[in-house]
Amino acid sequence: MAEWSNAPVLKTGDLRGSGSSNLSPSATAMGQNEHYYIGKRNLQSEHHWEPLDSETFHITKPTVICLGGNGSIKPHNANFICKVAQSLVGIKEPRWANEIATTQDVDFIGIAYGNNYEDDNSTGSLTQSEITTLTKSIFEPLYRDEKGQIRPDAQIIRNFNQITFFAHCHGAREAGNLISRAMCNMLDSGIAHKTAEAAIGQLFAVSYAPIVTIPCPNLQVITEKDGFLLGGPLLAPISNKFLDERFEKENRGKGTVVFQEDDYTISLIVSNMTQHGEVEHPVGTIQRDNHWQMVEKDFAYGDEVSRAMGVALSYSIVNSLKNQKSDNWTPRPPLKLILQKVQSILGNSQNSDFAHRIEQIQNEQNGLIK
Repeated sequence: MAEWSNAPVLKTGDLRGSGSSNLSPSATAMGQNEHYYIGKRNLQSEHHWEPLDSETFHITKPTVICLGGNGSIKPHNANFICKVAQSLVGIKEPRWANEIATTQDVDFIGIAYGNNYEDDNSTGSLTQSEITTLTKSIFEPLYRDEKGQIRPDAQIIRNFNQITFFAHCHGAREAGNLISRAMCNMLDSGIAHKTAEAAIGQLFAVSYAPIVTIPCPNLQVITEKDGFLLGGPLLAPISNKFLDERFEKENRGKGTVVFQEDDYTISLIVSNMTQHGEVEHPVGTIQRDNHWQMVEKDFAYGDEVSRAMGVALSYSIVNSLKNQKSDNWTPRPPLKLILQKVQSILGNSQNSDFAHRIEQIQNEQNGLIK
């Protein structure tokens, strides 16, 4: 694979079709399945959104599955989270012609949860029945052939390599539910644990402000100026390493810190993406425009974080494309390599101080404050 830079690596065309709410209200036209919606970005469709039927669609090419927060209940919300993911991987020509990909080569699929809470009409989540349906459509064809027979181990692992997740907030939990159900289904089908684990290991995820860590190789971005994090460590996947006193001393004064948690997870923790006091939880914080510039100009300090997420996503997508177009098998790039690339992007990040936030979280865990 050619050496990567901080430049965009995918050409995705004109992204003017935003996640605006003027989509047609027809449930059938909008890809409603039970109470949720599923569709994909299609620059030739109205509003750049093509509805899908969750019971009939299948993964046929490298695919980014996009899952927003629990406020993502309508098609325009699902369309928007897909648009953000597309913006991160870039809409300009890359430096190397052999790395160009268009939306004809990569699917960006979004899922909106509908509203299933009687006491709250602004949020939703997938039900167990819907998770079963989606898992069957997304994952089962990857390990069973058209006759329902289990595919060879090597083919299963290779097929799972085609999927990347992009999640925001609650979307990380939904991604984890889908992945965990897929793992259980494979084991129940008689697939060896080693093979199933290797298949999950070929997935990749990038999450912003996640409420849980996604259970596959992933980059998670956690911002200190996040209302959920301010509510305590149980509402964000803060690691023990981050809370370690030595870690604080080593990183005092740094605006961003990125490190590998374990075999599956890279954590990027940022203390001050904005120039003011805004809460940094909304996923639009890291969105880029058609010129690969930050959409929210007040979040200019978040530029490095946004670019780092884009590079991590792009590594996964290009690896999937390479395996789809070649008879030779190339495993996912090791997390260590992605970590190095992310670190290089963050090298010139702004200075700030982690100490106060760490102290507050430690006191919460020690019961010193409620």
